[in-house]
Amino acid sequence: MTPAAFPGLELLATAVVLLDRELHVKYVNPAAETLFAISRKSILHQPFPGLFADSGSLAGLLHRCLCCKIDLYDIPAINAVVGYALWQCPGGSGRRGR
Repeated sequence: MTPAAFPGLELLATAVVLLDRELHVKYVNPAAETLFAISRKSILHQPFPGLFADSGSLAGLLHRCLCCKIDLYDIPAINAVVGYALWQCPGGSGRRGR
């Protein structure tokens, strides 16, 4: 997916990462590039959980969200994923060096 496919998302200050069912990154906006300190080119088509030190826990949580069809508006589930990702961002103790 190209940035042109999501022109509005390119302008958001909120980080957006789109994944396929196998949890591979299909799109990141500039805010996500900044948040995760990684370029779009480097992250596209990579397994999203593999970008973090404790990838098994994140992958398990994301797969549970998919298999249980948890709605995006289910705030506790989304906060768990976002909080986990933010904890492992640059400056957090769990970010894998790249």
